[in-house]
Order: sequence, then structure tokens, then C-alpha cells
Amino acid sequence: MRHQDGPVHEIRVGAEVVELSAAEHAAWLRAEPGAALVERGLLVEVLPDNAVGFASRHRLIPLALGLGTVEPGLVGLGLLHHPLVLLAPALADLVQWSPLSPDLWHACRVSAEAAAGAGIEDPEQIDPRQVLDGVLAALLTLLGGRAACVDVRL
Repeated sequence: MRHQDGPVHEIRVGAEVVELSAAEHAAWLRAEPGAALVERGLLVEVLPDNAVGFASRHRLIPLALGLGTVEPGLVGLGLLHHPLVLLAPALADLVQWSPLSPDLWHACRVSAEAAAGAGIEDPEQIDPRQVLDGVLAALLTLLGGRAACVDVRL
């Protein structure tokens, strides 16, 4: 979109559409921590002490299809025959099923409950906080690969 002052980029935050200048949009794409983008709620710094709060206020939305196992022990998310990212199977499942949860924290709890119910004993898969830590560790890969996005909880 063009504006009298130059190109304008529109992004959606929940139900709201926010306009960004070309420079702001470039900074947003690179997830550069800047006060203006943080104040506007367009970027969030997630630290260990606010991770659950962040996950309770945001949702993870897959933008790519699950492609199944593309390498031993790794599931691809992407376009037909073109994986954008490779993930551990449990994380790929969480990403693909996350739209059924109202927020990321709920998705992590559901994933942990499902793993425990299936007899898995690995704490990284059955402890919701450790599941969340795994999602957050993979978030830059998911976002950078355009395989998922994060939005505010509606």
C-alpha cells in the first residue's frame, strides 16, 4: 500500500490493522527490539519470568502444512514437497493442533496431557512449562521460515 509519505505496510494484531512505515516494517520483520514497536504491542520480549504470561496472551498459528517425516526423526512443515522448517514430531504436532486452543499456554498444556496419556515419560513432553520452553526455543525458526505466526489471543 502507498501513502503520501511513502510505502505503508499493514499488519494485523488481533482484529486491528496497524500501519507501519517501510523502516518500521523492516525492523518488525527482523524482530529488532525497539521501544516504539514494543510499546505498540508489535514485538514482545519473552523472558523466563514472563513466558507463561506471554503464552496466555498469545496464540500460535500455523502457516504451513504438516508434510510428515522428511528426515529420520524430523517432521517437515511447508508447502507440497517443499519443507520450510524441520521439527521434532511432538513440536510439529503442537504447531499443527494449536489453532484448536485459545492460546499458546493452553496448547502446551493440552500437548503435555496428550503425551502423558500416551505413556510418554520425557519431562520435555509432559511438563507444560518445558513444552512451552521448547516452543519458544523454536519460535525464531518457525517465524523465520514463515511456517507459523504469533498473534494476540482474541
